[in-house]
Amino acid sequence: MAMRSAWQWCGWGGVLLIAVVGCLGGQTGQPLSSTCVNRTLELDEAVQGVTANEFITAFDGVHVAPLVWNVSGAASIEDALTLELRRRDDTAPLLECGHTLEVSMDLALTTRDYGVLERRGVVVRGDAGQLEEASIVMHGERVTLEANLEITNGEVRISGTLETSDGALPATRATFASAAAAAAGGGG
Repeated sequence: MAMRSAWQWCGWGGVLLIAVVGCLGGQTGQPLSSTCVNRTLELDEAVQGVTANEFITAFDGVHVAPLVWNVSGAASIEDALTLELRRRDDTAPLLECGHTLEVSMDLALTTRDYGVLERRGVVVRGDAGQLEEASIVMHGERVTLEANLEITNGEVRISGTLETSDGALPATRATFASAAAAAAGGGG
């Protein structure tokens, strides 16, 4: 009797597993919802009406914002951040899961008072088919950068945070935001 109950239990467990897996893929045979296909793009290949080349051109340039070093137990220190992005054509753009565009660009990150923080290649990400917003997450030698880029009235506005453990810098955290981005609630 105990053996029969175990077989019945395993039988019902198998039926339940098949039902759950079947529901994940829908009833028309679509792939599982967790399936994601990435593919490389040509620079001039349009995805939802926008090419990677247009996306790169939209965010290419020198972008400046006020920077505030958040000093623990003391007054904040005001500075200025320059985030320079330049086109890099040696890496193919990537379309991630059919909806996120990733392009490689060269980054120079400097401050008015502390000079060069980072120079390196970064990935700029944004939703495919638009030229209004992008983001960068970069873990560098001196700082970690999380930046949002937003085009407003034809101008790239930047906002985000810097994190660092570099003792030569005045604090472990800083925030930055262009005027329009700060008014819209950006800046981390």
